[in-house]
Formats: sequence, C-alpha cells, structure tokens
Amino acid sequence: MPKMKYSPELKAQVLAEYEECGDAKIVAQKHGVEPKQIWAWKTLAKARPQRDAETAYKNLQREHAKTLQENALLREIVKKTAMVMPID
Repeated sequence: MPKMKYSPELKAQVLAEYEECGDAKIVAQKHGVEPKQIWAWKTLAKARPQRDAETAYKNLQREHAKTLQENALLREIVKKTAMVMPID
C-alpha cells in the first residue's frame, strides 16, 4: 500500500476531533484514515515541542558562541586603539 501524504491542516483537524470525542475509530472513518494513523500523529504531536525546544536551544548556543567571539575581537580592537590613542 503506498504511503499517503496528509496536509498539516487535515492532521490538525483530525487530532482536534479525536481530542473532542475520544474515539479514534469514528474520527478515522469520517476522514478515511486508519485509527493507528491518528495515534501516530498524536505521538508525533507530543514529541514536536521537545524537538522544537532542542533546536531552539542549539541555535541559541551557536549564537552565544558567535557573540563571545565577536566580543573578544572587539575587546582586542579597543585595547589596541587605547594604546595608540592616549586618553587625556
């Protein structure tokens, strides 16, 4: 059986209806999907915030490292400038 592609909108609608009525078989029949597909989408939906948070954390770590490097470079420039231009 070929793998079906479902739109994010359909997945959200199916999950919302499943949360509302609690019966995967009824919702699955209404939308022409298998009940196990609804359970799989629900599992993925629960895992997504964790993955999004991990990705955001990694991005922040990279950004922080870059900022530290830029600050170190700026400190060196300020040191060299202060040596060349005495402050009155």
